[in-house]
Amino acid sequence: MDKDNFSKLIDLISPEKFQIGKKPFLDVLNRRISRRNYTNEYLTLEELSLLLWATQGVKQILKSGRGVLRTVPSAGAKSPFETYLIINRVEGIEPGLYRYISFTHQLLFIKTIKDAEKVIGELAFNQKFVGKGAVVFCWVA
Repeated sequence: MDKDNFSKLIDLISPEKFQIGKKPFLDVLNRRISRRNYTNEYLTLEELSLLLWATQGVKQILKSGRGVLRTVPSAGAKSPFETYLIINRVEGIEPGLYRYISFTHQLLFIKTIKDAEKVIGELAFNQKFVGKGAVVFCWVA
């Protein structure tokens, strides 16, 4: 990827270095529930890195070059999804719209979003609580 064509790439923390929590991941998933009330706490860069890698991370590029093995399944290893983020509160990252570059495990800054909380709530069919989250993940195919 030609860095000159983009405004800013942010290196994320490598999956091998994740040190979040002391509970088995399966236990965390099994106890997961939806919440509609969010705190004003910031996510750390490590927490965001883990979430991105867990949802679209590249484990291996196939030798044929025609696909990748990811942390999530994909028919034919084609992985047609792109991950975009609207960041409100992540330590050290400017609020705005970003694209996850899974092959290099980086965030690409796209643009600042003024009044992000309001914009996100409107985009979520006026569900204002959505705009209060630290990060909103958007998957497109």
